[in-house]
Amino acid sequence: MGDPAVVERLGEYLASASGQEVARIRPLALAERLRLDPDQVVAACLHGAHEGLLELHWDLLCPVCRIPCQVTDTLRAIAEHGHCAACKIGR
Repeated sequence: MGDPAVVERLGEYLASASGQEVARIRPLALAERLRLDPDQVVAACLHGAHEGLLELHWDLLCPVCRIPCQVTDTLRAIAEHGHCAACKIGR
C-alpha cells in the first residue's frame, strides 16, 4: 500500500484540491509540490488506480510541440505512429 504518511497527504490533496487540479494528476510534479518521495507518490497513485479511486491514463506527447496528441487507458493501445493535430506531424 505504501508509506502511510504519503497516502494520508495524497488523500488530503484529493479532498482539498480543485476539480481541475485532480482531473489530471501528474504524480512526479505532485511529489515535488508536496515535498514527498516521488517513488512513494507514484506507488500510492498506482494503488489508488488499482482500487478504483483514481483512473490511469497515458498521454502520448508530440515530440515537436510537446502537447498530448493521444490519450489512452493502456500502453498497448498506443499506435506505432501518431498524429499531432496542433503541428500536423505524422501526416
